[in-house]
Amino acid sequence: MSNAIYFGTLDELCNVEYGTRVVNKRDGGIIYPVYGGGGATFKMDSFNRESCMVVARFAMSEQCTRFVKGRFFLNDSGLTLSSKNDDLSMSYLNYQILSLNDDIYSIARGAAQKNLNVKEFKKLKISVAPLEEQKRIVALLDTVFADLEQTRAKTEQNLKNARELFDSYLQQVFSQKGDGWERIPLGEVADLVDSLHTTPKYIDEGGFPMVRVTEIKKSGLNLKKAKRVDQETYEKFSKRHKSCVGDIILSRVGASYGIPVIVETNEFFCLGQNTVFILPKINAYWLYYFLLSPAAKEQIDGFVAGSAQPTVSMKSIRQLIVPIPSKLEQDRIEPEIKKVLSESNKLIEIYQKKLSSIAELKKSILQKVFSGELTTNKNIGLS
Repeated sequence: MSNAIYFGTLDELCNVEYGTRVVNKRDGGIIYPVYGGGGATFKMDSFNRESCMVVARFAMSEQCTRFVKGRFFLNDSGLTLSSKNDDLSMSYLNYQILSLNDDIYSIARGAAQKNLNVKEFKKLKISVAPLEEQKRIVALLDTVFADLEQTRAKTEQNLKNARELFDSYLQQVFSQKGDGWERIPLGEVADLVDSLHTTPKYIDEGGFPMVRVTEIKKSGLNLKKAKRVDQETYEKFSKRHKSCVGDIILSRVGASYGIPVIVETNEFFCLGQNTVFILPKINAYWLYYFLLSPAAKEQIDGFVAGSAQPTVSMKSIRQLIVPIPSKLEQDRIEPEIKKVLSESNKLIEIYQKKLSSIAELKKSILQKVFSGELTTNKNIGLS
C-alpha cells in the first residue's frame, strides 16, 4: 500500500468494462432500468451493474458521466470502470471520473454525433492518494454533494411548479365555453406550409439559419446554434413561404413533436425537415397560446403515429380543434395570457440559472478537492 500520492492512466489503474447490446423488443422486462450513455430507456428482468459511475460511449451529451444508484442493466452505449488494485477505492474513483466529465467530452469524436475516443480516454490520468486520504475526500464530497442535491431537488420542484402554473392557466382559458365561442379546425383559421423532406448541404458560416426540430424550444425559437445554408439552398427551401414575424412553427417528429414557437425575429431563415409553418388568419398569439396549452397537447398526442419515431401528420394538424371567442374577446384575453407567461418565464429563468450555478459549483468543488485546494466543507461555504 502506497503512503504517497501517485498518478497513473485509466488504462494502468482501471479495468474498462463495456455494457451489453440489448433491445426492448427481444430483451425487455419490468424490473431493472436499462442505461446507456444517458437516462434510463426501457426495463429488463436481469441486471449487470449496481451503483456505479457510467461513462457514455455513443451519442454523447455534455453530461457524459453519471452515477446510477441501485441495480441496473448497462447497454453497449456506456461503460464502467473498476479498480485493478486495492490502493484505489471505487468511491474515490467515481468522484474523479465525475471531475473529468468535461475532459472526457472534449476527446469525443464526430460532428453530428459524438462518440467516445476510447484510446484517448484510457490515457487520461487520475491520482491515487493514500487510502485514509481517499476516505476523507469521499466523506467530504458525500456531505457537500448531499447538501447540493437537496438544493437542486428543491429548485427542480420550483421550476416544475413555475411551468405548471402557466399550463394550468392556459387550461382554464381554453376550456372555457363562453357565449360566442366557436370550435373550429385549425386548417380553417390558418394556412399550413410543410417543410421540404430532404437534407441539404450545410455551410460553416454566413448564409441563412435553417430551423429544425432542435431549434424549436418551449422557451421560443433559438437560432444561435442553427445549421446554416447558402443563398441557393435558402431560396429553394423558402420558395413556398419566407419567414415573417407572427408565423408559428410546429415540430412534427421525434420526442419533441407538437412544440410550437412564434416568430418574433426579422432575421430570415428557412425550415428544415420535420417542421411546418402555420400562418394564422386570426390573432397569431391566440393561436400560439392555444398550441402551447395542455388542451392542444392532448389532441396532438391522440393524433401521433409511430412508436420509434412519433410523427404528427399535416392532416392531423389541420384537424386540431381551436376554441375561438370573438375577436374582441381574443384581444382582451391575449394580453392577460402574455402577462402570465412573462411572469412564469421570469421564475423559470431564475430557477434555471440556479440549477446551472449548482452544476458549475459541483464542477468547481471537484476540481479544487482533487487539486488539494479544498480540504473541509467550511472552505466551500457549507457547514
